[in-house]
Parts: sequence; structure tokens; C-alpha cells
Amino acid sequence: MKDLTTTSKDHPLSPQELQKIFRAEFGYLAYPGRQQFIDARFFLEGTKIGYARLQINELSDRVEWARFYPLYSVDNLDEYERRGIGTLAHTTTICKVARWAPSHFEVYHDPLYTSKKRKNHLQSMGLELEMPLPLYVERSRQKARMKGFSF
Repeated sequence: MKDLTTTSKDHPLSPQELQKIFRAEFGYLAYPGRQQFIDARFFLEGTKIGYARLQINELSDRVEWARFYPLYSVDNLDEYERRGIGTLAHTTTICKVARWAPSHFEVYHDPLYTSKKRKNHLQSMGLELEMPLPLYVERSRQKARMKGFSF
């Protein structure tokens, strides 16, 4: 896979340029009154790079992150990490899901299945494993804006 995050080896794309070539597609499956599942697929210039899965759980009033692999399909991970793609994918996903979930819901990351690296990244974004959806969305947007993305 070619490095889609640079115009040349020495000139990484700006966050604005990266956001222009980034796309997320969402699939949705609902069991009314119980659960709704959202699958997100992430692309750079039409090339699939990763995915996420969330559940809107009406029984527990939570949005639950089940999977988050923004760079799952990338061969040379070193070339892609630390470019903000994960933050871009995360913020795009939670902003979309927030349109479908009631605002009184909590966002939840199961501590048993959340890696230490992921916990550290969430902490760097000002996020906790469980917190109110509106606050979670706002902090995600703030972090994305700090990295130069438009949200």
C-alpha cells in the first residue's frame, strides 16, 4: 500500500489535506427497543484503512465501543501512526453516532477489552472509559481541532 499521508517522503500532508482524502462509511443495524449496531469503515483516497464497531445499547443507556482499528488494513503502520488518522476516525465516528443516540446516554469502553495503549490515548484526549455522550463528543472535537482538523 502506498503512503497516502504524504505528498512526498519529506512533506507530510497537513491535517486539512488529510481530512479531505479521508472518508468514513457507516452501516446500521437496529433491534428496536434493545440495541443498534453501527459499523464504520475508514478510507484514504478510496483505499480502506480500518474500521470501528459501536453499539447503542438502549437497555443500559450507553454507546459502547466494541472495536476500533483505524489502521487495521495498513501494511506499514510506522508510516501512518502519529499522523492524526486515529483521532480523525474516532471523532468522525462519535460525531455520527451521537446523531443517532439519545443525548442522556453514556459512552463506554469496556476496561477488560481496552488495551493500555488505547486507554493512554483516550486519556490524552481528555476522555474516560465511561462519560456522558455530549461531553465525550465535545472533548473529541476539541482534540481533533487541536490537531488541525475541522469539527
